[in-house]
This record gives sequence, structure tokens and C-alpha cells, in this order.
Amino acid sequence: MNSYWTNQPPNPRIEAIPSLKMVNVFQESITKKNIASMFVDIQTFLFVKVWVKNVANTKNVWIDVHIFDRDDVLIGANTLTLQYEGSADGNGDFFLLQQSIYQSACAGPGWCSTSRDDQKIQYRLYYEVNNQIFTDGILHEFNLY
Repeated sequence: MNSYWTNQPPNPRIEAIPSLKMVNVFQESITKKNIASMFVDIQTFLFVKVWVKNVANTKNVWIDVHIFDRDDVLIGANTLTLQYEGSADGNGDFFLLQQSIYQSACAGPGWCSTSRDDQKIQYRLYYEVNNQIFTDGILHEFNLY
């Protein structure tokens, strides 16, 4: 990626209407784990549980994620769909994302560079229902140092 992307959080989608009464984060966490036994294979897992107001059967919930290295340079970006988990109180539904969002792998000792290691994760939340898009209006951020 070029320097144009340095320090750029995910831009808010201009068509999204900010409304905590329609969508909000219920729980969130991030963890980094070495999933290999002999070599370094560090994966970053994001957990996001979202409450949305249930106003129609058909709905979509997603996040736009940006991943930054230690120099605050964008090293990854993606749009990730949350899956329906079940009904929630307050005439709502829960949606869930629980997956690896970044991997730093090394072939062995001395074969990897920490400069591409993820150090900051930012995301924005969206909910589409009845041909409208809602957001909580918050730039969610995790620092992983």
C-alpha cells in the first residue's frame, strides 16, 4: 500500500443514518494468538456482537475494517458480514462476527519482520433494513501494542 493510506480510518458511508436506537455494539473484543506449535503464526481475532432493531425480516449487518501496522500505515482493509445469532430484548436481534481478521506468519526464527504486524484495528458498523442504512456513528478502535 502506498503512503496515501497512512492514518486513514474507514470513512463513514455518507448514506448511513446515525442511530443508536437502530444499531449498536453489544460486546466487542480482540485477541492475538500464536496458532502454530513450531513457528510463529500470529492471528488477530475480532469478536463483535451487535444489537439491531427488528423492523423487518430481511436485514444485513456488516463492518468496514482497517488494519494498521506500527507506523500507522494501512496494511489491510475489508468489509465483513455479521451472521444472525438470535432474538434479543427490546424488539431486537443479535448479529455476530467472530473470526480471524489478520495473520502475521513467519517461516522460522529470523524469517519474519514485525513491521507488518498489526498494531491498530478500526471499524465502522452498518445495518441495512427497509432500503435504509443505519450506523452507530462510532469509529471503533483497538490498539494492540
